[in-house]
Amino acid sequence: MLFQSRPHWLALAASVSVAVGLLGSSTSAAVPDSGASINNDDNESVYRDGYDGAAGYLPVFHPAALSAAQATQARTSLYPTAGGTKPDPSNVALEFPDQFKLQIACFGRGLDPRGPYAQPPKAPYLIPGNVAAMTFGTKVLEGGGLYVATAPGGFNNTVTGPENLDPSHGPIVTEENKAGIYELAVGKDGTCTEIRTVSGGVSNAGSNGGPHPEFGDFGVNIDGLSFHDGFLYADDFSGGPEGARSGPSFSAGRIHRVNPRTGERVALIANLPSEGDHQNDAFVFFQEDGHTWVEFEQGTTTNSGTVDGEGLGDIPCFDIELTPAGERFFPFTMGYKRSVKNLPGGAPLVDGTLGPNGGHIVRGTLPCSGSTEAIRADASINSDGTNSTLRLTGWGFRNPYGMVVAPKDVPAVGGELVLTNNDVDVRGQRPLANGGDDVWPFEVNGTPPRNWGWPNQVNFFATADPQFGLGNNQLAGDAGAFTGNQSLRSPTQPAQAIVGQAAIFNYLEDPKGHLFREGDLVDQAIDAEFVPGISLATVDISADGIDVSENADFGGSELVHNFFFAGFGNLEFPLGSVPAARVGKDVRRLKVETTSTGAYVGTVQKVFAHNKKQPGGWPNLNTGGFLGPLDLKFAPNGKSMWLVDFGGFFTKDSGAVGGFRCDPAPGDCANGAKQFPGSAVTGAQYGIAIEQGAGTSMLWHFVPKDTDASDND
Repeated sequence: MLFQSRPHWLALAASVSVAVGLLGSSTSAAVPDSGASINNDDNESVYRDGYDGAAGYLPVFHPAALSAAQATQARTSLYPTAGGTKPDPSNVALEFPDQFKLQIACFGRGLDPRGPYAQPPKAPYLIPGNVAAMTFGTKVLEGGGLYVATAPGGFNNTVTGPENLDPSHGPIVTEENKAGIYELAVGKDGTCTEIRTVSGGVSNAGSNGGPHPEFGDFGVNIDGLSFHDGFLYADDFSGGPEGARSGPSFSAGRIHRVNPRTGERVALIANLPSEGDHQNDAFVFFQEDGHTWVEFEQGTTTNSGTVDGEGLGDIPCFDIELTPAGERFFPFTMGYKRSVKNLPGGAPLVDGTLGPNGGHIVRGTLPCSGSTEAIRADASINSDGTNSTLRLTGWGFRNPYGMVVAPKDVPAVGGELVLTNNDVDVRGQRPLANGGDDVWPFEVNGTPPRNWGWPNQVNFFATADPQFGLGNNQLAGDAGAFTGNQSLRSPTQPAQAIVGQAAIFNYLEDPKGHLFREGDLVDQAIDAEFVPGISLATVDISADGIDVSENADFGGSELVHNFFFAGFGNLEFPLGSVPAARVGKDVRRLKVETTSTGAYVGTVQKVFAHNKKQPGGWPNLNTGGFLGPLDLKFAPNGKSMWLVDFGGFFTKDSGAVGGFRCDPAPGDCANGAKQFPGSAVTGAQYGIAIEQGAGTSMLWHFVPKDTDASDND
């Protein structure tokens, strides 16, 4: 077999014509005495982008773990009846306050003024779990057609045990907070009046259909929901710690087709690598050769390509050769196949073959991490959970989250898939600072599949660029390691040893530039060169659900063809560029600018809505505005916009930053730890403890002032 290995960097040449987002100022006036900023850009909570010279910012580390009393204070602040701030639209500033009214249409059961999960349920406090996704579909309820999916597990923090409905006594625990799909009805006043369990939930409504019903149950979380051709499509995943199992057969992500009337769920694929940091998320659909294809996103297991506290590694989409930097991590950078654990004593992650530069070869396979993939809607799941029609449409993402197909008349990107991608955090063995979230356009059907660079490129640049380095951790040689004491998180945290910026692998190619998968030549023309996108979002904003305005009744012609996306906010990890948790929790809009002939010029980003007083991490967690915007959809008629607020959370301990992984006996140590004695951190120290406030979700509704708030047709 002939192959060669070469690095894939974005050439920083004048010929690169793609411009990054231009962060423009809002010119609309604010309501007098409303607390809104006249100019969005002067709000520290909104914009703290970029990097401070070549060295980047030093990270701001989370303090030592919260005490029990502090955790109680944080928890109770999320529930208004226990001392927290009541959610109120008046606490949110709008870019166009004269044109829009904002209301909360539906509340989570935890926000009921009678107390969390008070009985019997009372409108509009009807949502039983934390809402992660929404869509519009077939109306079964009068005034219905609004569907939501609940994801009670939050991030990695499902709390189980005896029921507890008093946050001052501990985390809220209730059997109602369970993964499920629900239909909501909206009344004349624009608030939710009725809820119907469609599938899953505490009653486990619906049935497991299809040729292999054993795959048809919902797992710990549902994180993607869409409607197409009469059916709902839902992404579920296990998430959580190593060993979490989302179903009777596989601890992995799945895609379900759900009948909105009967709740019957049929799994279409069941072996997606979704147990780690990121999961399978949104859907779009496309037609090809007379067939409907379901395109979905698959996130990565790790933060930046290295195994820190995770139990699994990332699965490459094509065969790769590890670089000297990649060889230094624990035990290797990548995982191979769904069944291989990236742990000491497990099956080897490499087959022993060495590449042309002497590095270990890790075989690529499908499904793979950090990708967009597609399956045919009419194809059945196989007995092992696979789907024979699975194909790759894009790769090199870290955490692709929101997707929308741009209408064909949108300038420059019409007809293309536009995707939001969450980029790297300052955590783990390979912390990269100042990585803004991305917005990428590419062919809907993935022809040809394109590489978006992760984990060797971030924001259109190679990770070796100085802007991604921590202040005293600059790249030194091919795999330089910094082993000093860098702004310790706590007195007990050891010194850091970080291989931060070097590329950690190269793709294997034959002499004609073709890639390999599982040792076989891929029989299609695929260029692994990195392709840049159209816009950057703020560092650590967590750019998630995205949709596009198509109706001039929503804000006039100025907002037509604008892309709107939800900014969830930072999880209070150590940050490289902003004060802890001082970004996100807002809604942004992007406008693509072109020349008079339609040529792409750049993208202007504005803040459409943000909290007047921004939460900034513990103890300031709840200011009565957005808690965690996660998904966003326009109503079918395009006259109003809905926003899913996942709810409140707090970080108990943000984990170690830096240090090669080295587990206690009989575990193993990273090669880098062996090379640099005293530079190790245990895998357990990388853990990040986050607690989600059960039932603290909301559905916000942006409505033009001359529009009926109940009109979603």
